[in-house]
Amino acid sequence: MRVFLSHSRENSAAASRLAQALKQNQIEVLMSPQTAPKDEGWRQATEREIGQAGAFLFLIGPGLESDREQQFEWLTALQGDPGRSKTMIPVLVGDVHLPPFLRDRIPLHLDTISPDFLGLIGRIKHLLQYPFEVVDPESYERGRKAQKEGLEEVKRFALALKAAQVSLPRDRHVER
Repeated sequence: MRVFLSHSRENSAAASRLAQALKQNQIEVLMSPQTAPKDEGWRQATEREIGQAGAFLFLIGPGLESDREQQFEWLTALQGDPGRSKTMIPVLVGDVHLPPFLRDRIPLHLDTISPDFLGLIGRIKHLLQYPFEVVDPESYERGRKAQKEGLEEVKRFALALKAAQVSLPRDRHVER
């Protein structure tokens, strides 16, 4: 399986160690090139790597707000998989919070003092085989319920709008 490993530049050392451990466990790792991120070639190469991935690992650590490159990776991954059919595994480094788009996922943790890459690789391999286990059922259901309620509200609004249009005389124009 090809896995795209997204990481902030601040977490490059941990990402390199994780990538090496994944490769030693027969998992193909795709990453953004280490060239200058401002270069158009970097963006194209990153988009290509993300497009080839069958799953995503999001290494999330401190300093997230300032890392535009990782935010570009996230946006590209989400745009390339709008139905979220690919496995998305968050890995938290230190005491950080999940970004909103991953809040329905159960994160893995990487200790900053004594990182256990072997244990982390075992969990990642398991989740790649059983991707439904990374989804937090309660958060997922809350999201589905909110989505359903929103859809019902749109339907009610559309019906009310249609009823209001029927009651207007045909020759009357509404000015904007």
